Amino acid sequence: MRGVRRRLHHRWIPYLAAALAGLVIAGSVSAVWQRTFSQPAVVLLGSGHGLSALVSTGSARVLIVAGDDPIAFANALTDARPPTMRRIDVVVLTPGASPLVAARAVELADPARIMAIEPIVGNAENNPLIDEPIRVVSAPRTIDLRGELLLDIDPGFITGQPSSGWSIRVQSRFVSVLLSESVPFRPGPAVGLVAIMGSTLPDAIHSLTIPVAVAADITERPSGTYGLIEPGEAQRIPIESASIKVPREWIPPTETPSR
Repeated sequence: MRGVRRRLHHRWIPYLAAALAGLVIAGSVSAVWQRTFSQPAVVLLGSGHGLSALVSTGSARVLIVAGDDPIAFANALTDARPPTMRRIDVVVLTPGASPLVAARAVELADPARIMAIEPIVGNAENNPLIDEPIRVVSAPRTIDLRGELLLDIDPGFITGQPSSGWSIRVQSRFVSVLLSESVPFRPGPAVGLVAIMGSTLPDAIHSLTIPVAVAADITERPSGTYGLIEPGEAQRIPIESASIKVPREWIPPTETPSR
C-alpha cells in the first residue's frame, strides 16, 4: 500500500511543477505588462483609411477615434490593451471616424465620457450614437492626464471657418506628439512625431523634417520616409519627459552638405 501511495505521489510531482511554473510565468508576464503599459505612450491604431490613437499613462487613458474599418480598429485596440488594463476614461470622436467605427469604439471602451470634435460623426439618420451623451468640442480645450500628459484639442476652426483641420497635441514636459487630420502648417516646437490621422496625404508632407506616421491604406501615397501603420496594427510610441521613441526607419534622412 505504501508503494502505491509513493508511486501516486511521484506521479503528481511533474503536474505540480508545471502548474507552479505556469503561475511564475503568468506573474512575470503580468509584471512586464504593468511596467510597460504604465509608461506614458501614444499607441497608433490602424483603422482602415485613417488612424486612431490610444493615449495612456499609468492611471489614465484617452482613445482618439478615426478611420473607416471597424474590424481593423477593434483588432488594433485589442492588441494595444493588456488584459489587466482595459479601462478607457475618455473617447474623443473625430470627424474622420465613420459611424460604424465610432460606435465600435464606444462599445469596446465603455468610457466614462464621450467627446466629439465638430462636425459630429454621421447624422440623425445613420448615427448609431444619437442617444449617447456626447460633449461637443467646438473650441480649443485641454485634457489633463493626471499631470503626466496634456492633450490640447484644436477643432481647427477660425471664426467659424475650417483651417487646416483638427489636431490634438499630446504633450509631456519637454516633447510632444501631434495627431493631425492633415499635414500641419507649423507643427510647433518640440514636436517629435506627427501622425496624419486622415485618409489622404498631400505632398506637403515633404515640408516636414520630423518623423511622420500615416495609415498604410491612405488614398494617395507620395514618396518619402514615413511610418506606415497597417490595418489592425498597434504601434506603441513611448513618451519620456525629454524624448519620443520612434522606430528608426521612420526618421527622415538628414541632408549632408556637398563638399
